[in-house]
Amino acid sequence: MMKWTKQQQEAIDLRDHNILVSAAAGSGKTAVLVERIKQLIIKDGVGLDQFLIVTFTNAAASEMKEKLITAITNAIEEEPKRSAFLRKQLDLAANANISTFHSFALEVIRRYFYLTDIEPNFKIGDEGTVEIMKWDTIDQLFSDCFEEENPEFLSFLRAYASDRSEQALKENLLNLYTTIRSIPHPFQWLETQVKALDFSKDHFGESPLAQFM
Repeated sequence: MMKWTKQQQEAIDLRDHNILVSAAAGSGKTAVLVERIKQLIIKDGVGLDQFLIVTFTNAAASEMKEKLITAITNAIEEEPKRSAFLRKQLDLAANANISTFHSFALEVIRRYFYLTDIEPNFKIGDEGTVEIMKWDTIDQLFSDCFEEENPEFLSFLRAYASDRSEQALKENLLNLYTTIRSIPHPFQWLETQVKALDFSKDHFGESPLAQFM
């Protein structure tokens, strides 16, 4: 039987509280989580269908499910009086909510698509498809701005694009898009940056970038 540290045992045993466990990689977080769930099922009688267990990888999700099934199977032999309840948990294990964050999110969207603007037959694009869509979008944006002869867009190009091609500028814009998406509250961040550009324009003259944004 694994020997737990004081802090690990506390995380396993604590009840009726929200818990946040923060620890370094390899410190046993997953093992503690599995043990906590095992105890809640086997000792506290909480049904497996009452849990939502999400991880970052499919491998971790599969490992957790496997360990829980093994623990419940062993408990049936050790606690015959509770075998009916525990056997029911084994039956529930196949459809238990143990998955990655992405898989859970997809399941929610598919189940409740009628509450969103998403079609029920949506597909997840692979990395190559998404990259093509990004380039198609920015190419169309540039084409539309050229056709409209948007003066702010043309001023932006003169300041930041080379004389022969806008390719490097497009790449920079796509990289900027990726960076912005990684920032918490990206639209709020963008508003802050636009205000900063407006301040610079007021104090240091016209900026092509500020003008375009």
